[in-house]
Amino acid sequence: MPSKDIGNHLKIFLFSKSLLSRIVLVNIIIGLLLLSLSLFNILSPDKWNLKDWCFEHFGLHSNLQSLIEMPWTLVSYMFCHFNFWSLLFNMLMLYFGGILFSQYLGQRRFTYTYFFGGLAGALVFIISYNTFLSDKYTIVAGASAAVLSIFFGITAYIPNFEVNLFLFGRIKLKYLAIIFLGIDILSVSQSNAGEYLVHFGGALYGFLSVWAPRYFKNHSTNKRKLKVVKPRTSYGKEGRPLTDEEYNRIRAEKQKEIDAILDKISRSGYESLTQKEKDALFDSGNKN
Repeated sequence: MPSKDIGNHLKIFLFSKSLLSRIVLVNIIIGLLLLSLSLFNILSPDKWNLKDWCFEHFGLHSNLQSLIEMPWTLVSYMFCHFNFWSLLFNMLMLYFGGILFSQYLGQRRFTYTYFFGGLAGALVFIISYNTFLSDKYTIVAGASAAVLSIFFGITAYIPNFEVNLFLFGRIKLKYLAIIFLGIDILSVSQSNAGEYLVHFGGALYGFLSVWAPRYFKNHSTNKRKLKVVKPRTSYGKEGRPLTDEEYNRIRAEKQKEIDAILDKISRSGYESLTQKEKDALFDSGNKN
């Protein structure tokens, strides 16, 4: 895709009215403002360190007393990035995972999962540091817990969905999630244990919030009486019943069309779909 087209696509996405674009835009604006504080400190090294002040007053503290004094940090920490690469990686993951999540599970559920995933990460972090890590004190900031909550949530819903990654080719979401979790585990150390705990809490919430309701719903059917459902007959344009061969051929063609649409989403995002493609994807979801 030409750079001009990419720029136009990002502009349309960021200034659209979707909840996903608004959360991404808020993160980017706050992140760029916080990153600019580093330049301020470089130009005026003898001045008050504004970047450290923001980190201490908007980052999440493991100390309970600090949390009681600054309760807003439970939310503010998930919008604060003090590292450019962390901001870039989180927003790319949120953009990709958020589009899939919103398409399959809805924008309202996306918003709930983002915020509750961030809160879940915060709770795991605080509880851990006040139990078995009680002798440590640290501060964390960033949207990683909320972003991983979205990514692991959609992975729980469509684990076998394939994405096309540059240099790596096609890979299923479930394997990509395992890779991300493995990187987190391998990179954990005494200095960044807090970040790992936050990531783990967010990822766990996202996965369970989607997987658990489906699991218990499917297993609850075992307690109900089985109902005999009369097979539904499909008819062609001429009004006659379709043969098995005709039915399977039509079904395969429709599935091929849906696969092509999903591939387009993974490459260019949901916003790139035509209205006809959106309708076809919506109709297929209703029939499943």
